[in-house]
Amino acid sequence: MSSAQQVFDRLNQHNWRLALQDSGCEDWRRHWTLDGSNCTITHSPEGMEFKSGPEAGDHSNHGVLWTRERFSGDLKVSFEFTRLDTINRYVCIAYFHANGIGEGEYVKDIHRWSKLRELPYMKTYFEKMDLLHVSFAAFGNRDDSPEDYIRVRRYPVREDRSFEQIEVGDTVHKTGLFIPGQSYHMTFIKTRATLALKITGGAQPCYHCWNLNTVEATESGYFGIRQMWQKHSRYKDFHIYTNTRASEL
Repeated sequence: MSSAQQVFDRLNQHNWRLALQDSGCEDWRRHWTLDGSNCTITHSPEGMEFKSGPEAGDHSNHGVLWTRERFSGDLKVSFEFTRLDTINRYVCIAYFHANGIGEGEYVKDIHRWSKLRELPYMKTYFEKMDLLHVSFAAFGNRDDSPEDYIRVRRYPVREDRSFEQIEVGDTVHKTGLFIPGQSYHMTFIKTRATLALKITGGAQPCYHCWNLNTVEATESGYFGIRQMWQKHSRYKDFHIYTNTRASEL
C-alpha cells in the first residue's frame, strides 16, 4: 500500500457529515450559481453536462460553477467525472474554500461580486480570490499532447509571489486517466494540512497527496468547478462532506 493511499484511508475514516448531495440529474440552480454566459448546462439520467463556450482565446467562454453554500472545516468532495471533449488542451479546475481577498470590491463573500465575473477571466480568480486550486483532466494550451497533469495551487498571486510561485508540491504528470467517454470517480479530502485524492475508473485506483503546511491554511469558503473554453464534461453524484473537529494531519 502506498503512503498516499495510507494517508487517504486514514482521513477517509474521519467522522464526515454530509453537507450537500446533488445527483446531477435535476436543475443545477438549486445548489449552484454560474460565472460565464457562454456556457450551457443540461441534465439527463446520466448526470449534468457542463459545456464551456466554443471560442478559444475569448475569456467569456470560460465557466465556473459555484456552490450556493459555503463550507467550513475539513472537506471531502466526491463526484463522477466523464470527459466529453476530445481536444488535448486546456484544463478543468476544482476550487476549495474560496473567498474574495477582502480588498475593495473583492469582499470575502464571492457571491456579492459575481457581476464582476460575468466575464470569467482567469486572472480575476488567481488575483482576487483566496482559495486552493486543483487542476485535473488538464492539458497544455498549445501542442495537443495527450500527456495530462494534476496540479495544486494556492491563490492569490501577490507582490511577493508570482503565478509560477503559487504551485503547491509536485505536479502529477501522465496519469493515463481522463480518457474521453470513460467515467472516473474522484474523491478529494482537504484538511488544514493535507490534500488527498483518490481516483477510480482506470486500471487500478490512483492516489496522490499534497502537504499544505507550506502555504496559508484555507478553512472556510465555497466550492467551485471551473472549465476553460472548449471543455465539455459530465458530472454526477456530487457529495460534499464536512468535519469541523481538529485534523489529525
